[in-house]
Amino acid sequence: MRRTFFLLLACFLSLVSARAELKRYLYLSTPDGAQPGGSGRGILVFDIDDGHRFVKRIDVPFKEGLRGFCGNVKRHTVYYSSTSRRLGAFDLESEKILWERQYDSGCDRACIPPDGSKLYVPTGWWLRGTNSGFLVVNPEDGEVIKRLPAGKHVGFDVVDLKSGKVPHRVLVQDENGKSISHRTHGAGLTPDEKELWISDQDGQKLFIFDATKMPPKQSGHVDLSTNGHGWVTFTLDGKYAWCHTPDVIDVKQRKVVARLKDENGAPVSGSKFLEVHFRDGKVVAMGDQFGLGRASSMK
Repeated sequence: MRRTFFLLLACFLSLVSARAELKRYLYLSTPDGAQPGGSGRGILVFDIDDGHRFVKRIDVPFKEGLRGFCGNVKRHTVYYSSTSRRLGAFDLESEKILWERQYDSGCDRACIPPDGSKLYVPTGWWLRGTNSGFLVVNPEDGEVIKRLPAGKHVGFDVVDLKSGKVPHRVLVQDENGKSISHRTHGAGLTPDEKELWISDQDGQKLFIFDATKMPPKQSGHVDLSTNGHGWVTFTLDGKYAWCHTPDVIDVKQRKVVARLKDENGAPVSGSKFLEVHFRDGKVVAMGDQFGLGRASSMK
């Protein structure tokens, strides 16, 4: 009986220790192909739970500015696309490049579904005509499986997914109640799906909308330290927001609480980043480059 007790106690302590080893990091790739403010070449790693302190630089020989940076937890791999029509795969556990390919049509910000079965890669933003759209790519080796033609547009629409209709188009209002003509290039839902945040590139702001109402109602904004490409996403727990600036934003307080800095103390900005969780050197969870609603998984 005594032996059984100590065995159970040892197992319990082992489980507690394993849980304590969970580390949450922000992986930011640089340079950004859409804006200045990066820090050399490679991937910068920041400790989310230690004030977003700089941890290390992974020396990845990116040959040019990056257009996209997405990842998949099952493959423990991130995929990067660049201004020179290049797409590559980088293993987060071994910290090695798995493959690289170039495509005539170019490649912009790609995405990958949770099952890691395919990469969906937009053709270069500069490409027009019938060849523009998406490349469906094998994440194992970069081979193109098929092409999907598609048009492109910029806006903030509310779409009925069942009917395909657009019942609402919402525009940001300034302090005088007038629409702002600046271009936006970032939109994200908080994980609890209660708020929608969008970027104002030229105005150096993130505007916040109450997403529990239809159409969403503007409810505030966050001032940013600089302008840039325009982007916004959130930590998996919804505590922090990251955007295209060095600013780390407390979502509940709606204020900047930290700034990303490299090993030399210089501010770092970009819009190609991911949240990655490690335990015992293994990737166990990963966020997303987009601000995705996760209400069902948070219940």
